[in-house]
Amino acid sequence: MSDVLIIGAGLQGCAIALHLARAGVAVTMVDRGVAGRQASGVNAGGLRLLLRDLREYPLSQRAMEIWADLPALVGDGAASACEVRLGTGQVAVAMDAAEWEWAQARADQMRRLGFSNEVLLGAGEVRALLPGLSDRALGGLISQGDGHANPAAAARAFRDAAVASGVR
Repeated sequence: MSDVLIIGAGLQGCAIALHLARAGVAVTMVDRGVAGRQASGVNAGGLRLLLRDLREYPLSQRAMEIWADLPALVGDGAASACEVRLGTGQVAVAMDAAEWEWAQARADQMRRLGFSNEVLLGAGEVRALLPGLSDRALGGLISQGDGHANPAAAARAFRDAAVASGVR
């Protein structure tokens, strides 16, 4: 018998199972295929705050802290295999006047709310970062703390940590 049944063993299901198991909850997790081999294992692996819905920001900031300290959660070897690279940054490019106006408004809104990670870039700055970018680019936003991880390795790390914590 289990206290909780989790249907879906992707990264989210495995992370939930891991935390519940470590809190003393008996967890069973099921998946129709191999755990972590669907969307969780084949996406771009982006770890970002850039352009998050404002309602997601507190949770996203906490997630970035967890990714930064992944060895504490899944162990040194598994975390190393995840190839977490924070600080490489992510850029959103404004290619027309409406997008540029929106990017400026977004940067102003973020500053007013006390978030300093999304920085407005002019056309020259965004082209300096992305040399192959079209001359039509008017500018953009950058979140320099953002990065990426190996999605397949991350899904496996969370699955293995969950199993090691007693998840069935």
